[in-house]
Amino acid sequence: MAVPWQRAVLRATATLAVLALPAAVVVGGERFPARVPEPVAPLAVPVESPATDLVCPSPVRLAAGTTDPDAAIDPEFDPAPVSPVAVLSAVSTGQGTSLASAFLRTLDSAEPVEALPGSGLASALLLQAPQEALVVHADGGQDRPVSLAGSVVTRTDAGDLRGLVAASCRPASGEAWLVGGSTGVQSSALLVLQNPGKTPATVQIRVWGAAGPVVLAAAPELLVPAGTERSVLLEGLALDEERIVVGVSATGGTVSAYLQDSSLDGLTPTGVSAVVPGRAPALRQVIPGVALLGGDEDPALLRLLVPGEVDGSVDVTLLGPDGAVPLPGAQDLGLAAGEVLDIPLAGLGAGTYSLVVDADVPVVAGAMVARGEQSADPGGDGAVDRAWAAATATGHGDVVALPGLAGWSLAVALPPSDGATPTVVTVETLGADGSVLSTESRAVAPGESLALPGEDLVADEADAAGLVVRSDVEVAWGVVLEVPDDDGTLIAVLGPVAVPTARSAVDVRLG
Repeated sequence: MAVPWQRAVLRATATLAVLALPAAVVVGGERFPARVPEPVAPLAVPVESPATDLVCPSPVRLAAGTTDPDAAIDPEFDPAPVSPVAVLSAVSTGQGTSLASAFLRTLDSAEPVEALPGSGLASALLLQAPQEALVVHADGGQDRPVSLAGSVVTRTDAGDLRGLVAASCRPASGEAWLVGGSTGVQSSALLVLQNPGKTPATVQIRVWGAAGPVVLAAAPELLVPAGTERSVLLEGLALDEERIVVGVSATGGTVSAYLQDSSLDGLTPTGVSAVVPGRAPALRQVIPGVALLGGDEDPALLRLLVPGEVDGSVDVTLLGPDGAVPLPGAQDLGLAAGEVLDIPLAGLGAGTYSLVVDADVPVVAGAMVARGEQSADPGGDGAVDRAWAAATATGHGDVVALPGLAGWSLAVALPPSDGATPTVVTVETLGADGSVLSTESRAVAPGESLALPGEDLVADEADAAGLVVRSDVEVAWGVVLEVPDDDGTLIAVLGPVAVPTARSAVDVRLG
């Protein structure tokens, strides 16, 4: 009979023998290597792609003029002596022989409000005077659109909210970075949070100012119930901050977030704009569609923030038709962690450019451009309009929905990088019935940013319902909207929103 220590040795020996079996087999005293199974090719299993929902901003509304952050909207106040004109535009493009079902719905219902008509490879819709926030929805499945886009544009010709406001519809997410706006004297920053999902979202709000992170006057956390929209006046949380960056994070559900930024100079409107989410903190940020007036009085600016805890430095490059040029005064520029910095863009030549920010620590970035008499002459008494352009991710192809309320031009840039070579960018202009009105190709060199007026891309730019931009390498692009006006040109900037590409199959391996 074996003693305990002998039994332990026997168990260990047996275990080692079992573990060794796959490595070799001994037959008749001769050792043979174990047989290794032949590799099996993965099996492609068809899967249905999930549905896509893009949340569109609400029509422009006047803030209530109170420091109570929850009393954000004044329903009794007429925002203008003229009625604002608003249009929601939606476009879907597909592959194969048919489109998945695409339609508009409200935040709190899955039922269609309006279908996107069209057949073949694209469909488009223009909805006049939307009265509430809507969602552009596309069903999942094999034939779902590979690209989906929407935008809401509001034009107001007079009153406190005089201006052109444009924003692309976008997927709800757990995080948003809003670079732009102010809560200074006679300025308003209305934070709009939209929850298109089926579960409530708890939203955390953070605000940074010129002196660093702002201690908010009320609880920075609020609940956005499922299928609802909630608006918060940031001047009630962070008063007298001339330049701000807002971080929004959500748990329990996802939300869409944007700022309605507006200001006055006495009784004169000095601009209204939508500040939409830009790219999350990164070492490189690219901002297309920076349309400068030019001259020493141009109020355009670049806004930067290091949201982390470590100081950093940046190099800013201006991309134009003649290539990449370092921005004067913005080379090896130090950034204090947590402090919002504005860099003036005055003194540069008139034209539409793209900005590239290269940093040694992650940063967020946005740019503001302006139009109107005062924008060129601070002593003038004319009205001014402003627009914020967000940093965008580069990509091989995206689509933007156009509203038909303004003239437009396409800004497309190829950021410089080691080993980059010129590429060809193909632009398709889609009509209101989903048809392709025109297809144009342009060569873009590394470090170059091109401004392509709509009239150069299509016979009548007012007929365009959408733009599709495709390239072999990753480019950055945006659309500048402008409306001539006797009191000063109105301006806005639209950017593409990346929607995850559908996967028709997944690879399954046995093992």
